[in-house]
Amino acid sequence: VTDPSLMMVPLDDHGFHRGRAVFDTATLAGGDLYRLDIHVDRLFESCRLGWLEHSFTKDQIKEWVKGTAAASGLRNGNVRYWITAGPGGFSFQPKQCEEACFYCAVFQSQVISGDGSQDVPTLKEISVPAAEVPLKPPALAQAKSNNYWLNVMTHIAAAREGGVFGVGIREDGYIS
Repeated sequence: VTDPSLMMVPLDDHGFHRGRAVFDTATLAGGDLYRLDIHVDRLFESCRLGWLEHSFTKDQIKEWVKGTAAASGLRNGNVRYWITAGPGGFSFQPKQCEEACFYCAVFQSQVISGDGSQDVPTLKEISVPAAEVPLKPPALAQAKSNNYWLNVMTHIAAAREGGVFGVGIREDGYIS
């Protein structure tokens, strides 16, 4: 599907209403996907860590990602893809989900650093104490899950202080 008005995620997909999904993002540069194998390996490892069962193979995922990138017509950007538990009611019980789903989207990325040939603005980083935004528990910090709520809160806390990126600081003063 290349028409954005036809791109939909079912509301009863557990990836949407329960956060039962993992994702990864590959860089599309000059029409080539950068280190796709490593990104797909990480996607599958995140599935394993999150007990997210699916029947997809790595080769299938790579072909779908490549095909979606080609269909987009973009030569530079990002390709983000998700594996979700799939649709199956609004309970918290994963057994309602009949099969996992795969979603993929291609989008232009914002340049945040350069090679000297581009005029890239300095980005202001703001320290955000753990007392303001709690640290992620290890299970969420190790897998690329759909749970980015704390990341968003860190960004909002930084933006309130005039920054672009928030850097989490633990109570002992170290970066989280």
